[in-house]
Order: sequence, then C-alpha cells, then structure tokens
Amino acid sequence: MSCDFTHEVRVYRGFIEHAGTGVTSRFQPVTSSLLRAHGDERTVRASKSGVTRLKKIIFNGAGKLRNGWWVLIFIVGVALTRLFYLPLSKALNSTGGELLRAPLGALLVFAVTLLCLHLRKQTLVDVGLALKRRWWLEAALGLGLGIAAVSLCVFLICLFGGVDLSLDPNRAVSLMVSSFYLLFCAALLEELLFRGFLFQRLIDGLGAWPAQLMFALIFSIGHWENPHMSTELKWLAGFELGLASLLLGFAYLRSRSLALPIGLHLGWNWAMGAIFGFNVSGHSQQGWLQATASSEPIWLHGGQFGPEASIFAVLVDLLMIALIWRCWPPAQKV
Repeated sequence: MSCDFTHEVRVYRGFIEHAGTGVTSRFQPVTSSLLRAHGDERTVRASKSGVTRLKKIIFNGAGKLRNGWWVLIFIVGVALTRLFYLPLSKALNSTGGELLRAPLGALLVFAVTLLCLHLRKQTLVDVGLALKRRWWLEAALGLGLGIAAVSLCVFLICLFGGVDLSLDPNRAVSLMVSSFYLLFCAALLEELLFRGFLFQRLIDGLGAWPAQLMFALIFSIGHWENPHMSTELKWLAGFELGLASLLLGFAYLRSRSLALPIGLHLGWNWAMGAIFGFNVSGHSQQGWLQATASSEPIWLHGGQFGPEASIFAVLVDLLMIALIWRCWPPAQKV
C-alpha cells in the first residue's frame, strides 16, 4: 500500500471548494479545536522535556542529588558558620583564651559535615570518622609517620649545614602538651575542610586526580598570606604545600579514613614546632629544641617560614607519597 497522501489531499481540497459555505462553516470550529489541541500537546511536551532536563541537572541516574549540589550546600553551610564564629571566638577568647577558642573552627565545620551526612542519610563512618579501634591505631601510626618525616627533613637540613640545633632554655613539658592540643585542633579543622565531606564529593563527582589537584592548589594558595611567606620563598613553599596536600589526600584514598591524614598532619606540625623549635608555616613555635639558621641559601632551611619552604621538605614529601601509595594496602571505609 502506498504511503503517498497526495490523492487524499486533492479530495479534501475539492470537498472544501465545492461543498458550499454552510458545510465549510460547520467544519471550521472542529478544525480550530484540533489545531488548538495540537498546540496544547506540543506545549505540554516541551514543558515535560524542560522538567526532565532540569531533573537531570539536579539528580543523577539513581535519583539522588548530584555531588556538585552537595559541594555547594557544604560551602554555603561553612560560609554561614562565620555568623557564629566571630562572636563566639571573641567571647571564648575573652573568657578562656586560646585554649578554649582553638577547637571552635573545627567544631563548626564538623557541625556542617554532620548536617550534610544527615541529609544524605549517612553516618560519620561514611566520611572517614569511624572512631573505632582501627581508626585510633591508624591515627597513631599517622602521628608516628609525621614525626619521622619531619625528623628526616631536619636531619638533612642539619647534615648540609642549614641549621644548628640546641636545647631551648625555656623548654617545658606543659608547652609541648598545649602545643599538641592546639595543633591537633588546627589539623582536625584543615582535614575536615580539605579531606572531608567536600573532598569526598569531588572524588565521587570528578574522580580522584582532579579532586587531588584542585585541593592541592587551594591548600597551597591558602597559605600564601601566612607570616614570613616572602616572594623568594613563595613558589618553593607553595609547591611543597601542594605536595603535602597530595600526600594527605593519598593517605585518605588508601585508608578511606580521616585517621591517617589527621595523624600525619598533626605529627608533622607538632614535631616541627614543639620538638625542633622551627616555625610552622610561618607561625612561631617554642619547642624543646631551638633552631638557628646558618648563612646558607634560604631554600636550604626555609628561613622564617620554616622547613616547609626548604628543598628537603619537597624530597621528604615525595618519599612519603611513594611510601604510602606503594606500601599501604587499599582499604574500604571503616
């Protein structure tokens, strides 16, 4: 059977031309109604298509909110905590000093993380905060690795004549304990921000390498305004801090827990400041020892910024990345 409708069209046209005005007038309302119905149907189809596209932008194939929206929710949540941070910080600082104020930032970011997990119907285990026996063992191991890494870095600096170490006459165990507490609060805050919920959503959405490189850049630039970050040190220190971010990111990726990166971060900073007496990312620390820089090139010891601006810190970072990536077995979330 032919699918050519030419004959039907001619018949219809002849009918319209010869049927007379009365008959034609009867068909006009019907024709108009059909056209309107067809137009309404096209409008409905276009509307449904738009809704479908909007749903694809907001939800993934499983019907869950896309990772990009969770990133936005987390960032907005952290930004809103500034409304509470400033007045609470002033109040705590005036009543209990730095020891009371220190955990505030980490607690606020932790609260935003909890809110996001609740909205996703997840628990702390899903973000790498299982807080079970294995978690604490990994944190302790990370602490030891961080201390060992800094010790190797300082040894190399001393070996090449970068600094002289001596006992600090004002050393005290209480200072080392308070330093451990303050640096733990700082490490917890930075790991919740840079390896926590936000980092993990980017891994799910973009993949591990894009997330790693993005956060390495943010982590590095975020330290550019630190004290003693001179122009001559900015690029070397920035590169080292980017590598440190990759190291901590790899620690999370291999362990699927925040225990190892928190331990590494804390061990690195605490050993550098409280034990060896170096500045930590430009911030002055009083340690059990005190480091006196030699007249060697500043890139050898990092100057007033600390060993993180030295070439040896870069070498140690690369060694630690290789060590964790090659020797740490991949694990599921704990």
